[in-house]
Order: sequence, then structure tokens, then C-alpha cells
Amino acid sequence: CHCICAKAKTCLEGIIMGSAQRWLSQLCFPESPRCHNGAFYFVDMYEGEIWTVDYTLSSAQASPQRVLKWHNFVSGLGWLPSGDMLFVDMIDRSVMKMDLSGNVCVHADLSTLASGWCNDMVVDDEGIAYVSNFGYDIHNNAEFKKTPLIRVDPQGNAEHCSVPLAFPNGIIISEDKTSLIVAESVASRLVKFAISDQGKLVDRQKLSDIANGFPDGICFDNNSCVWIAAIGCSELLQLNMQGEIINRVTAQVDGQIFQPVACVLSPLNTETNTATLFITAAPNDPPSKVSPDEEPPSYYRRRRQGAIFKVEVPAATAGFP
Repeated sequence: CHCICAKAKTCLEGIIMGSAQRWLSQLCFPESPRCHNGAFYFVDMYEGEIWTVDYTLSSAQASPQRVLKWHNFVSGLGWLPSGDMLFVDMIDRSVMKMDLSGNVCVHADLSTLASGWCNDMVVDDEGIAYVSNFGYDIHNNAEFKKTPLIRVDPQGNAEHCSVPLAFPNGIIISEDKTSLIVAESVASRLVKFAISDQGKLVDRQKLSDIANGFPDGICFDNNSCVWIAAIGCSELLQLNMQGEIINRVTAQVDGQIFQPVACVLSPLNTETNTATLFITAAPNDPPSKVSPDEEPPSYYRRRRQGAIFKVEVPAATAGFP
């Protein structure tokens, strides 16, 4: 999320696994990458846009198609079993639904549950969504406040479902839907919950601290590891279930380092026994360093240097998203 980029530091843990190659460029602030039904989706957050592209194509061949232009900032993508797409309207604090004909309506109004702008979202294969929010009015220098995650059922009924968290951000659900991991950005850690039969998040455990970093987007792989885009760490980190950082991937072009913001893995390519790791990224020079008087949305829209990188890795997607 843009609001913690100002605190970026250096992350030194792990070993460098390799460098990802830039795939899509000239974006504003790409976020919430997803692989769905053989296609790659992402949001351009500050443009209020949702895009899709064939993820098997090269950079030269890829031609993204815009799915939606929305009037507010957008985040977190997912799908209902019907095929309808869900996305987060950050400012109005709602989960929106777009049907297969392109019609958009409110799926769940979260304005009475989210005490700050809504943020990321994960949706499982039953259409159950978990949504994070900032927790406080960060844009008007309000006092920091923790906030619970919000659970939204397939019919759009919403409720708080966890203890309060320190700026909950990226969320992932295990393949068997028994556990959920969330990035607590301001606390610089990942926490793990068990999912009760009623959908509540219980038995909270700290999975790992992220030294000198603020975890943002995360994803599971089929080796029981978590990939982490952490603001302040100029690499994407791979974490095992013992909380150890075992690999790092850099995203750079001609020596310019990009800051990973979110990530997702494709399904396994059975011919190569690998999958594509996608990394949405912004240049590693946030407005706090370059243009401190400019609001992040206008800064990133003006520069349009956001990019999506990809690299082949010996792992594949697992769980949700």
C-alpha cells in the first residue's frame, strides 16, 4: 500500500534467487495480481482500472485488455462461483460485484465496519471473502488504530471476524481452507489464524517478523511457502512455515531497482515443472523521497512507471488467491 512507502528501509535477509524480467510497463500503480481461468488479472489502483492479459504471452506479444474503469481507487480481486467478479472500492469502503455482462453493483457495503479505506481482499472457491482496511484516516493524520478483518459471505453479508490488527494488508487462505495468513504491515509481521467452522479467525499465531520491512501483498506456493512483497525490502521474499526467509527475487531494469508491491503464482506448467511468479512493482523512489508535497495518487499517475515483472520458479500456486 502507498501509505507505508515513506518508511522504506533496507532488508538484508535471505539469499538472492534471481532477477525477474519486466513484462508490462507504463502502469500507474499495479496491485492485486490474480491468475483466473487461464488469464492474468490486475488492478491499476490509482487509475481505478481492472485489466486482464494472457499470461503465457511474452512482453512483446502481451496486449492487456481493460475490464473496467471505476470512479474510485480499486484493489483486491476475486470471483464468486457464478463467475461474477468481486473487487474492492477502497474509498467508498465496499465490495463491488461485476456480472458476466459487465454490470456493476454493491455486493457488500462495509462502511460501518471498516474504520479506514478498504484495502486488499481474498476470495475462496465458495465465494467467501476476507477484506482488510487501513483502520484509521491516514490521509488526515488521524491517530493510528488497529482494525479487524471483515468476512463477507457469498450473499454479501459482512461482519468482523478477527481480533484488531495493525494495518492488515495482503491476505491468503490455505488450500484446505483451514487457515488464513495476513500481512500486518505496521507491525512488520505475518500472522496466521485458524478458520473456524463459523468462518471466524481464531488461534492467532505469529508466523514471522519481517526485519526492516512492511509486508504488503503475499501469496502461497505448493511447497508450503509464502512469497512476500514487503515495503522497504527491495526483493520479493520467500518464507517457509518455520518463519525463515529462504529466497529473494529482485525486480530491476538497467540497474533501476523496483519495489515489489504484490505477487501471485500461475498454475504449474507440467512440461517444465515450474510456474510463473508475477510481481507488481513501483519504482523504488516513493513520493516521500522525490516529491514530498505531492499526494501519492497524483505522483504515480504523473510518472506512470509502475510495472509487472515475471520469473519462472520451481513452485506453483496454492490456496487462495
